[in-house]
Amino acid sequence: MRTAVTLYLCLPVVLTLAACGDSSTSSCSEGFVRSGGECVLPVVDADSDGVPAADDCDDGDAALGAKATDGDCDGVLFYQDCDDANASVGDNTGDLDCDGVPTASDCDDSDPAVGLSANDADCDGVATADDCDDNDASVGSNADDMDCDGVATADDCDDNDDTVGSNAGDMDCDGVATADDCDDDDDTLGATAADMDCDGVLTADDCDDTSAALGATAADMDCDGVLTADDCDDNDDSVGSNAGDMDCDGVLTADDCDDSDDALGAVADDTDCDGTVNASDECPDDPEYTTTPAPTVDVAFPGLVSATNGDEVTVRGTAMAVCGTTVTGVSVLIDGSTEVLTTTPTSGDVVSWSFSVTLEPDALNTFVVTATSSASLDGATTVTVQQHPAAAQKIGEGLGMAVDPATHVAYVVDAALPGIIAVDLDDGATSILSGPDDGAGAAFSSSLQGGAAVDAANNRLLVTDDGNDNIVAVDLTTGDRTVLSDNTIDPDPAIGSPFGIVVDAGSGVAYYLDSGLDAVVSVNLATGMRAIFSDDTTPASNPVNLDQPRDLVLDAANNRLLFVDTGADDTTTTSDNDVEAVIAVSLTDGARSYVSGDGHGGSGPALATPRSLAIDGTRVYVADSAGVEGIVLVDLTTANRSEYSGETVGVTVDEGADFTDARAVYVDAANERLVVLDSNLDRLVAVSMASGSEGDRTFIDPPIPPPPAVGSGPTFADPSGVVVDPMGRVVYVADDGANAILAIDLVTGARTVVADSTSSGVVLEEPRGLGWDAANGRLLVPDNALDAVVAIDIATGMGTTVSDDSSVDDASSDFGSPRGAVVVEPAGTTALVADTARDAVYRIDLADGTRTYLAHDVPLLDGVQTLELDAANNRVLVTASSSTSDTVLDALLAVDLTSGAITVLANKSTDTTPVGTGVDMTNPRGVVLDAVNGVAYVLDADLDALVAIDLTTLERTIVADATTGSGDHLSVLGNDSNALAFDSQRGVFYAVAQDTGALVAIDVATGDQVVIAR
Repeated sequence: MRTAVTLYLCLPVVLTLAACGDSSTSSCSEGFVRSGGECVLPVVDADSDGVPAADDCDDGDAALGAKATDGDCDGVLFYQDCDDANASVGDNTGDLDCDGVPTASDCDDSDPAVGLSANDADCDGVATADDCDDNDASVGSNADDMDCDGVATADDCDDNDDTVGSNAGDMDCDGVATADDCDDDDDTLGATAADMDCDGVLTADDCDDTSAALGATAADMDCDGVLTADDCDDNDDSVGSNAGDMDCDGVLTADDCDDSDDALGAVADDTDCDGTVNASDECPDDPEYTTTPAPTVDVAFPGLVSATNGDEVTVRGTAMAVCGTTVTGVSVLIDGSTEVLTTTPTSGDVVSWSFSVTLEPDALNTFVVTATSSASLDGATTVTVQQHPAAAQKIGEGLGMAVDPATHVAYVVDAALPGIIAVDLDDGATSILSGPDDGAGAAFSSSLQGGAAVDAANNRLLVTDDGNDNIVAVDLTTGDRTVLSDNTIDPDPAIGSPFGIVVDAGSGVAYYLDSGLDAVVSVNLATGMRAIFSDDTTPASNPVNLDQPRDLVLDAANNRLLFVDTGADDTTTTSDNDVEAVIAVSLTDGARSYVSGDGHGGSGPALATPRSLAIDGTRVYVADSAGVEGIVLVDLTTANRSEYSGETVGVTVDEGADFTDARAVYVDAANERLVVLDSNLDRLVAVSMASGSEGDRTFIDPPIPPPPAVGSGPTFADPSGVVVDPMGRVVYVADDGANAILAIDLVTGARTVVADSTSSGVVLEEPRGLGWDAANGRLLVPDNALDAVVAIDIATGMGTTVSDDSSVDDASSDFGSPRGAVVVEPAGTTALVADTARDAVYRIDLADGTRTYLAHDVPLLDGVQTLELDAANNRVLVTASSSTSDTVLDALLAVDLTSGAITVLANKSTDTTPVGTGVDMTNPRGVVLDAVNGVAYVLDADLDALVAIDLTTLERTIVADATTGSGDHLSVLGNDSNALAFDSQRGVFYAVAQDTGALVAIDVATGDQVVIAR
C-alpha cells in the first residue's frame, strides 16, 4: 500500500540520491523508474526536442532549444546572435560584424571598427571630414597634415598652405633656398643676392652693403655709423654721437651748464648759468638776476596787512641785497617824516631791522620801509596797521565788588589783574581804575581777594588784601593806592585774613571781617588804627562763634551789622557746628545772633556757601555759590529763605547767564535789579526785580565796537585749529563752525577755501584741530563728530579717513573726543593725537589707520588738550587742564615716545609736588616748541596769556597778555581754544580768537598782538 507520508518523507532523498526504496526489489516508489538497477526520476522533455525541461528555453516549443546555446532564448543560436543577452537584438544575417551597418554598406563587415562607407568612401578608417582624400585609401587623416599636401606638419613650412612644402631645403621657410640664404635659421635675413653684407638691410637701402657695421640710411641718414637718435647732426657725417655732449651745443657734458639745454653753454663763459654770458651779466654769480636789483624788504611781523587794538606796535623784518652788493641803510617813512633805523656794515648782505611807533587811534596807519644798497638802489615795502578801539576790559577773576550809588559805578576786585576794574552800570563800559600799570603806590598782592567798600566822603575805595594782610585805600580819581591799615600801622590786633568790609561814615569807622581772627574788626578811617569789635570773647559771652566770615553790610535801621559765615559754630550745643547762616552783630555791644540759617532761624532752602549779601529794607539778598547756585532772599521779618534767582527760579534771558560762583551782590533799586558778580563767568549779571520778571538774568556787558576786517575771502565761523606751512607763507585754519579748512596768505591776509561741504571724499563735520603731514602734502584733522582723523589733500581738498572707529577691533579703543594738533612722528609712518574724553594719547598707523595707546587713563592725563612733538628728546609735550583731577589740575607733561612714561614739566606752585617756577598756569591749552632754543610755549585760556617754559630750568614767564606787549587779542580766544602754531623762522605765533573770528599773530620778541585775518 502506498501512502502520501511515505512519498513525502522519501522525496528529498529521491531528489538527492536519484532513487528511493529498496534497490534489491524490482519495484520503485511512485513517480520513480528503474534505470541501471536504480530507481530514478524520469526525464521530462515535453516538446521532445531532446532538451530536458530544466534546460529548455520553452519545453512547450520544439523550435526553442537549450538555454546553453541561446542565452536570450530568442531562437537565434549564440554564434549567430549580435547580442545573446538581449532578445530584441537578432541574428547577424546581413550585418556580420554587428556594427549596425548592413553588409552591403559596410566597408568591412567582419570588422566592427570599419563602418559605413558613406562616411569613409575609401574605407581607410578615416572619416570623410578628416580624410585628405576619401577616394584614395593611401591618403589619410589631416591631423598631421593640415593642408593635405603630403608633408607632415612638423616638416611643412606652412601647414595651412598646400603650395608651401617641406623645409628640407629652406630651414627658415623664408622662400630662399639654404644655399642662397644669408641665414637659413633667421627668416628676417633673406637672399645674399639682395643683401650682400647680410645685415638685414636691402642693398638699395644700405649705407654700405659690403659692411654689416653700416646699416640702413633710414636710421643713419649721413651713414656715419651713428644712429639718428644718437647723432648730433644726421645730415653731416662729420658731426658724430652726442654721448659726450647731450645737447649737441659743442660743449662737453663736464663743462656744460646744462647738457640737456643747448641754450646754456659752458660754465666758464656763464658762471651762474642763467643764459647770459658773463660779459653781459651784471650779476654773474646770481642766476636770478642779469642786472643789479634793488634790495628786498621782508616783514616778519606783523605782516603787510594787520589790525590791532593796541596803542603802538613794533614792526620788524629783514633787508637783503644780492649781486655782490650790501645793505647800507634802512629807513621808514612815518607820518611823512623819514627815520633811519639801521646803519648797515658794508659787509652785510642781510640785515635785521625793527621800529616801534605810536599808532594814530582808530585809523589806518601806513609805513613805508626802504632799504638802500651799496649800488645806490632802493627797495621799499609798505606796511599797513589798522588801529581800532580796544575791547572792553575783561574781568579776569572777580572776587569782590562795591558800588558807588552816586556815580552808579561798580568796582570789581580782580585777582587776575590784580587790581580794581570799574564798570559803569548805566552802559556797561569797563576800565581799569587801579592795577600794575594804573595808579601809583602800594601794589596789590598776586593773590588779591577780599572785599571792597566805597568811602564816598574821602573819594576812595577801601579794599581788603588777603595776600598782603592789609587794607588799601584807592583814590577814585587817580587809582593811586595807599595803605590805610596794616600790621605796621597797628600791630595789635594783627590782621589775619581780611575779607568783607563796610563803611559806617557816621561813626568814622569801617568794619571788616577777619577769618584768621574769627572776628569783626573796626578800623578808624582817619588813622587806620584797629580794634576787635566782636569775636568769641567780645563781648564775654556770644552764642555764635565765627569760623569763616565772608561779607557784611550795615543795617542802620536796626543798629547792627549783618554778615554771612560759611562755618559758624553754635556755642549752645556741642553737636551743631559749621552753620551757613546770616548773622547779626549789634553795633551797641558786638553781641552776635543768628538771623536766618538752616535750623537757626526761618525756613526754606539751606544756605550752602554764602559769599556776600545786600540789604533792601526788610529784605536781604544772599549770593550763594553752592546750593541754589544763585541768589537767596531772606525776609528779615520772618527769617524765612527762598530762592530768588538760580537753578530753578528765573529765566536765563542771555545765553550763559547762569550762576556758577556768585561772589557779590548789590541792590540797584533805581533800575529794579540786582547786580551780581560771578567769578566763574567773570561778568556782571543783572537779576530783574520787576514784577512779572523777578529772578530773570541778563549780562551787563560793555559796548564792543565791531573790529575791522583784515584780508579778504570767507570769514571764520568758529576757528578751532591752526598750522603753519613749512615754508612759512601760508597758515591753514580749521573752522568748526563752517566745517571747513581755510588757507590764509601771510602776505596779503587773503583767505581761500581748501575743503568744505562741497569737497569730494570725506566731508568734515566737527573739526577740532589741525596737523601737517609734509611728506604727503596733506593736512590731518581730528573730527569730533566723525570720531576720526581725516586727511585733507591740499591740492584737491579731497578728504580721506586716516583712522576711525572701524580701524580698531575693541570698542573701548574707539575715539571719544579727538582734538588739538596731530603730529607726525620722525619716521613718517605714524602720527599722535590727543583724546580728551579717553584721557589718552593715541598713536595712529598712517598706512592702515590702526591705533594704539601711547599713554592712557592715568591721573596725569586728566583733561588732556593737545600735544607737540619734541623729537630731539624722543617725547611728545602734552597740555592737561581739568577741574576734576585730584593729582594735576593744570600742567605741561612730557610723554616718552618709547615707553609712554609721563613726566611733569610744569604745574602750579600750589601742587603737592610743584614743578618749575614762575607764573602759575590755570588753563593750559595750546602748546608749541621752539626746539632751537629749548622753550615750550603754552596758550593759557584763563590767563589769556602766552606762557614760555624754559625746558632746562622749567621757569615760566609771560610772553604776551593784556599787559605784556601791545594789543590784546588773547583775551577773546575762548576757553575751548587750544589752537597755537609757531613760525620759528620769523619768530611769530599764530592763534585763533574764537569770539571774534580772527587769526592772531604774536611776536615772540615783544609780545605784541595783531590780527592778520578776520
